[in-house]
Amino acid sequence: EDPRSGETVYLAADNAVYGEKGGWQLTLRGTARRPIEAINPGFIVSLTGDVSWVSRPYASTYYGVTPSDSAASGLAPYSPSDGFNRVGVALSVDQFLSRHFSIGARGYYGRMLGDAAASPVTVSSNQFFAGLVAGYVL
Repeated sequence: EDPRSGETVYLAADNAVYGEKGGWQLTLRGTARRPIEAINPGFIVSLTGDVSWVSRPYASTYYGVTPSDSAASGLAPYSPSDGFNRVGVALSVDQFLSRHFSIGARGYYGRMLGDAAASPVTVSSNQFFAGLVAGYVL
């Protein structure tokens, strides 16, 4: 089997502490990587899916609007609860130019869910990211 191929699954736990507030975000992410030799030797494609859950304190910190925030911003007060806040999918393509150097492109689409999507501070439930990368492997 090609060592560049493989699957990974992991669970990340983030205790986001911000001022006096905190909370947890748990993210489950799975990735599958495959070389595509028919295109070019060293060409690798990765597909990733993820889902995130947040605790009430985390949701309140990042998506909530307190009465004082409301008075200052004009946004309606909002008190979110815990739950799933995002699902996403990513596509990565990489071309190894040599044993050590590579270039690549990344794309990500995420969809806000539940109270995070309904929050008055959320401008859009759709989140996009794209980027170009250069890499060096020791």
